[in-house]
Amino acid sequence: MRVNSSLQYIGYTLLGLFFAFTGQLGFIPALADPIFKPHLQWNVESVSNLSGGLKPGSSYDSLMYFSTGARTHKLGLWRGGKVNITLADIASGQPSQNLIGDFQGASNIAAPNAARIYDAWYNQKIGASNDIKAGIVDLNSIFDVTKPAGTLLNSSFGLDPSLSGNFQVSTYPEPGYGFVLEHHQNSVNLLTGWFQGNPSKRNRLGSGGNVYIGEADIGNSSNTPTRIDIGIWRYLPDPNNSTISGRTGGYINFTQIINRGPVDQTTCFLRIGGTASKNTPVPYSFDLGADISAPVPSRPNDQLSVGITQAALHNLKAETAYEATYVAAITSTFSIQPDLQYISHLSGGDGHATVFMMRFELSMI
Repeated sequence: MRVNSSLQYIGYTLLGLFFAFTGQLGFIPALADPIFKPHLQWNVESVSNLSGGLKPGSSYDSLMYFSTGARTHKLGLWRGGKVNITLADIASGQPSQNLIGDFQGASNIAAPNAARIYDAWYNQKIGASNDIKAGIVDLNSIFDVTKPAGTLLNSSFGLDPSLSGNFQVSTYPEPGYGFVLEHHQNSVNLLTGWFQGNPSKRNRLGSGGNVYIGEADIGNSSNTPTRIDIGIWRYLPDPNNSTISGRTGGYINFTQIINRGPVDQTTCFLRIGGTASKNTPVPYSFDLGADISAPVPSRPNDQLSVGITQAALHNLKAETAYEATYVAAITSTFSIQPDLQYISHLSGGDGHATVFMMRFELSMI
């Protein structure tokens, strides 16, 4: 992969902004409690195809996020509002396309090189139980989230591939416009949203059609060991686009805490997604696994995760990825994550691949 010179420039610029606005300069009273609270996260990884796939070899990926937001009352305005903007810089060797040949995406940060506004939204709290969010919004930051699978690196542990694989979705690497209503009632969340069908074209709100999605979260409480999320979605294409028809589907996420100690905790997850529409690229998918926090008693901030994810491919064999990963927290802001995946029936064929990844994450608040 070629060196992305803009990445270094943006990185140094963002680091300078970060130290200028956050508590790193907290010894200056005016900056001890800044109005805008930035966050910087930088992931760098190597991806090595050890055997099988398209060809052996290694590539490198980098993803930098810089976000900042503020609450409206700190700006001298009304209460209950929050604004946020996130910038992203992506530099990737795209290992799935160039080395592995898998459909699901072994790395969840691999994407075409780009530097862009990732999201920009406004959220308004109405009363104690309702929220409205509008702007450039990542659908998967709100809907179809399987939290215990968050450390696994295969892309299919993020957004359900029976949703993301059947049409363009407002999510990484380029979210589009969205509008979300959320209602909280005790341990139940009700969410509904609209997203543009082609997020790569931000010049038109309805570009590429429309995506409508709703979700009910049952057990949305830290004290509840069991949580069930049920979602349904409907994609309606642009009437001028005859290459794709309307599609309907849904998903069920189930998470269960099976062990909760003073520091350690084990959480299992299962998700099943599918579409009732005919001739779709991904008729159904599922993933399951477990996340273990503090697997080593002397390392309370480490995490061990294992998972299996499968995407059924139309008229082809189902691609299945088996993954094990360990997040070693070196400091409160820096971690190292080795990751091993075995992927069978690459893109619905007979090929297989063994992939090793090493990710480094710098996160500063």
